[in-house]
Amino acid sequence: MARALGQRPKVLLLDEPFAGADTNGIDGIVDVVLIAQRRGCGIIIVDHNVDLVASLVNRIVLLSQGAVAFDGNPEECMKSPEMNRVYFGAEVAK
Repeated sequence: MARALGQRPKVLLLDEPFAGADTNGIDGIVDVVLIAQRRGCGIIIVDHNVDLVASLVNRIVLLSQGAVAFDGNPEECMKSPEMNRVYFGAEVAK
């Protein structure tokens, strides 16, 4: 990741960057993401660690079976019925 960031990319695509990482590894990845953001780099993160990703981004696009189930800010996404249905496999009680 540091090598990629050294190239000063316009967009950084991270596929499951937190998978298998320990606490120190996660902290290092978060640091790289924050540095990239400060440099104006666009970042696309594909990951199952929703809470961590939501803390780093200003927009979440939630996909379900190849279709967009939600597109908006992290706070709205975490409370949305779509998140419960797609991520947790549960319908929200009304």
